[in-house]
Amino acid sequence: MNKGDNIKNARIKFDSYGGDWIKPNDGFNDRSGGYVVIHKGHKFDVETGEYEIKTADILSDNGYMVEMMDESDFKKPQYDINVNGFPTEIKVMNGFRNIHKRAEDASYQGAKRIVYYVRFDNDREMFKRFINVFRTVDKIEEIWYIKDERLHYFNKNRQPPKSMGG
Repeated sequence: MNKGDNIKNARIKFDSYGGDWIKPNDGFNDRSGGYVVIHKGHKFDVETGEYEIKTADILSDNGYMVEMMDESDFKKPQYDINVNGFPTEIKVMNGFRNIHKRAEDASYQGAKRIVYYVRFDNDREMFKRFINVFRTVDKIEEIWYIKDERLHYFNKNRQPPKSMGG
């Protein structure tokens, strides 16, 4: 299947979401085939909701299909989004200290991937903590992060550079 067919199929899927889903006016990206749909039961945190939206938009710009999940059932924890059907949690980080705790929370919420929206500069410490997440939080299979409005992927098998003491 070529890129044009993929975009056409993604548009069909985007258009098929029913009344429980909100499709923002700019929710479908005609260039990448990515999109954002928001379940009416999705809860936006007052402090970090804008970063959830930014994250979803960056993912859709990169061709990912993003479903912001129904979080209205308070009986069980719920991850924030599905990205191409993969359970994903978004965590906004103003510093590196809580990276591990946030990964544990994401795992508890049923996420297998975490996307950190990074709002600090200390890559060395951040990468060390990502490696620790992979070593100690079994359910987290992937770490992605957004820094300076760009999406990055952190490889599970990455070893710290020699300068990091690894």
